[in-house]
Amino acid sequence: ILTFTPDHKKFIPYTLRSGNMTSKQNPVRCFWENKNGDLYIGTKGSGIFMVSPDNTIKKHFDIQDGLTSKSVYTIVDDSINNVCWLGTDQKGLLYLNPKTNKISGLKNTPPELNSISIYAVYPQNDSILWVGSYGNGLFKFVINTDELPYTLLSHKKYIYEENKNTISNNNIFS
Repeated sequence: ILTFTPDHKKFIPYTLRSGNMTSKQNPVRCFWENKNGDLYIGTKGSGIFMVSPDNTIKKHFDIQDGLTSKSVYTIVDDSINNVCWLGTDQKGLLYLNPKTNKISGLKNTPPELNSISIYAVYPQNDSILWVGSYGNGLFKFVINTDELPYTLLSHKKYIYEENKNTISNNNIFS
């Protein structure tokens, strides 16, 4: 990570540190900034760091905080449902409530959906999510957001099939 200092007009390396882990050991994969200017930084292997505007680590999210994987490949704001969707490495989809900093998974998720790598999420409306995976194609999730925890009501999988009118690849990135 590099931070830009306008006064000096240069970039300065910035390393996230939490316990024995640093961002130098585990690459950064995604960012999301909340309304307060806090930056949520998803890493490959170190979970999520919440960094304040003055560059101090306010919180380090890890397995004990509800992450199912220490690798987070996408953080997507869903202002309709007031959550952030988290795509993990081989552990499926989670969501973060930014007000409480609580991480949860969807209820009623089939086991095969909890073992995929999620690289892209697009909230279409309050109950439909499009979810892109690595190697498993594209998914349309229909969810119930009327009460917490959110519940997966149904899903449809779109995969590449040769010589058919389908998606062009099973690796979906944003």
